Amino acid sequence: MSGYPLPGRTASRFVVPVPLTGRDTLTVGDAVIAAAGTLPPQLAKSLTWDCGAEMAGHARITAAGLPVYFARPHSAWQRGSNENANRILREYFPEGVPITSDPEIPRHGGC
Repeated sequence: MSGYPLPGRTASRFVVPVPLTGRDTLTVGDAVIAAAGTLPPQLAKSLTWDCGAEMAGHARITAAGLPVYFARPHSAWQRGSNENANRILREYFPEGVPITSDPEIPRHGGC
């Protein structure tokens, strides 16, 4: 199982696809914390998420220095940049296409 949460900054529209090996709280939290740790501080200021169960451990992400905010249920418009980034990502990498390393990207039709 793989997924790509897309932490994004609304002000900058900066988005980072984060590869996942699962969708459980620990896996998602570890991946988001690791990805945020590679960014300059001005780009890793906060994360807005939907109300999925995978973010049950959001306090751990906040404790690591990345405040987590939640959109209201059924309010995808509150995460418009994220929804648009998901749509663009899925044009190149349809749901279920495994991406395990950079050399595989051209094979799957990526840029």
